[in-house]
Parts: sequence; C-alpha cells; structure tokens
Amino acid sequence: MRFAFLLVPLLACGETSTPQPDATGSRQWALNDVSIMFPLPANETERARLLWLMPRAGEQGPFFPAAQRDQLPDLNGDVPDSAGYPAAMITSLRFDPCFPRLGGESCQAQLRLVAQPVLTNSDGITMLDDAAAHLFYVLSPTEAETVLAKLAAIRVGSPASTDGPLGVHPGLAADIAGATGAAVRALVVDHCRDDNFIRITTNSFAFDNWGFARFDREGATLARQALPGMETAETSQAWLRQAQRYDLNDPSGTITPRPVSGFTYLLSKASYSAGAPVDPAFAEHAAATLLSIENPTLTDSEYIDCASCHLATQARLFASRNGVTFAGANKYVPPAGVDTSLTPIAQLDGNLGVTIAFGYHMQDDGIVPVHVPSISQRTINESAAIVEFLRR
Repeated sequence: MRFAFLLVPLLACGETSTPQPDATGSRQWALNDVSIMFPLPANETERARLLWLMPRAGEQGPFFPAAQRDQLPDLNGDVPDSAGYPAAMITSLRFDPCFPRLGGESCQAQLRLVAQPVLTNSDGITMLDDAAAHLFYVLSPTEAETVLAKLAAIRVGSPASTDGPLGVHPGLAADIAGATGAAVRALVVDHCRDDNFIRITTNSFAFDNWGFARFDREGATLARQALPGMETAETSQAWLRQAQRYDLNDPSGTITPRPVSGFTYLLSKASYSAGAPVDPAFAEHAAATLLSIENPTLTDSEYIDCASCHLATQARLFASRNGVTFAGANKYVPPAGVDTSLTPIAQLDGNLGVTIAFGYHMQDDGIVPVHVPSISQRTINESAAIVEFLRR
C-alpha cells in the first residue's frame, strides 16, 4: 500500500493550473459538481434523455470499443450478451484533475464514467444484479480547463442547488429533459472520445459471485492487466459471497486472491459474537486498514485491490453495527463546509452483496425489485478532495 502526504494540484505531469472563477465569481464547488449521478429513466420513452454505451437511433453515448467487447468479461454471466454491454447506461461520471494524486509526482486529468445494464420497456425499468464497467478518458491540460468551465456552467445553470451530500445530481433530477440534461450529455459526448479512451475496468456478476478485471487500451487491443494489492499477481480478483446476496446480517465471503493489506477479518460472521468483535485487536487493525482505503490522501486505486475498494463501505457499516470502532489517524478529514456524510438506504446498511461504488444497486426482496443509489465512502471522499483542490 502506497501513502500520500499531500493533494498536489497538478493537471498533468509537472504542469500546474489555477482554477478560474466561474460566471458567478464563486469557487464554492460542491460534491455533485465534480461527481455527477444520473437519474434512472422511468421507462423506454425516456432513454434518449440518458447516455448509453451502445446507443440506439436518436440516442447518445461516449466512445466505447464495441468491436472489442468480446475481449471483455460479460457484465452478467447469467444472461445473454444483449442484456450486458448493449444495455449499459451511463449511471455516473466523475472529473478528476489529478489521477493518481499520491505525492503528485505524475498525474493526469481524467473523466471517468460508470455504466450499468439498465433494461427498459414501456412500463418501467429493471436492472441486472450489481455489475458495472468503468471507462477512463484522459484530458490534456487545455481540455481539462475546458471541462472545468463546462462543469462550472452546469452548476451555475442548475435549476436546483448542487450543495449537500453526494447523490443523484439535483439539476439532472429536476431537468433531465431540459438544458441541464443536454449540457451534461454534451460534456460526455464531447470529451469521452475514441482518441482519449485509455482504460476500462469491469465488475462482473455471475452465479452470486463478483469478478474484477482491468484492461488498458493498446492500439486496437484491450490488454488485460495485472491487478494491484493482492498476495499473488493475477489479472482477475473475485468476491465470493458466502451469505445470501441481500442479507444485511451476514458479511461472510472470501476475496480471491487475498489483499496484501486488507480487512478480511471483518468479512466473516464468525468474527462477531453478541454484537462485538471476537478479537478486538484484529478488528482494530482491520478497521485502520479499511479507513486508509476510504481515505484518498493515503491510498489510491492504482495500489488498492479491487474487491477491498468496492467492499470497504459495506464492511464498515456492518462492523460498526457489531461493535467495531472506526476512528483514528487514518480517518479522512474533509475540507471545512463539505458534507461527506453517508446516509445508508435501508437496503444498503451493511449489505456485502452491494459492490457498486457510484451508481445503483438492485435489491430483490422476492416481491418487487427496487433500484437504489449506491455510493461508497471512498467515492464521496475522493470527490471532497477534488472540491478542496478546486476551491483553492
């Protein structure tokens, strides 16, 4: 695990930039200005208001290497391919002026998108079990400034305040069919292109298990990469759920390969008894590691194993309900005035069947499936670190 001491305001290797005030003269950026979650469509007729990896006639979307999708894992191994990438909607986007930011020696500005399978019909929608593709687009310093100006204009023009905790973008929720929706769609289409697409990572679901993989673009090929932070060098990692997928009372599961430095002690029902950890010292060490994973000033995703990053928040919520304390030097301290609170929806309060870091989770209670926002604390904290930089 690599550590950082400072968030350095670099837009690209060795180049600094001073954010310019927007049209209001204010620099009071909020979490929802740099990390934007789309509302879900109500039904088939609303598809054109959203963005899709493989758009139909009259729809829009970012560049996606559709011709190479046979090189990628199925998003959901339980269903036909047509219900995977061809049905994937952009559920969120994030702007990062400096990734990775550890120490700031070398970083680049990026736009990152999350796409999830969303199936629409005339009556409504349904989603597949937690599965997602993350797409990465690199921005030159000049283009990063352009994107920043467009994000500022979206904030200024939003019909609803973007202040407050991270969630579905208030402006998009109020105006997805109007100017706000059009501005966000244009931002993605204009700046997520073939020429700046560099990486895709996948969070795939099949047979009650989740698999993680990373592919870097090398010419016309999507080259599978070794994943970081694991005890053995592999190109994939799995979260093997050993409890009922929607069970909020059992965190049990196995990460394979295991993380080099993780919190696996917290991922077993046997680690708790009568609402307290069986071994407080083990629990304390695991809690400190988990907090460092949620803290973007200490770790970044280039060095954290995929499963730990995606499971950290739900593991913390479950452990907190069972006597584990999360405090100390590794806990992220947000900038003044930035609300990094996480208010778990009932279906997400310690549910280790939730693996989506910034998008939606489908919860099926056997009666009517519900689709609820799923946001990790790591995503919230990263957004806060970016806001802190932009407010300088």
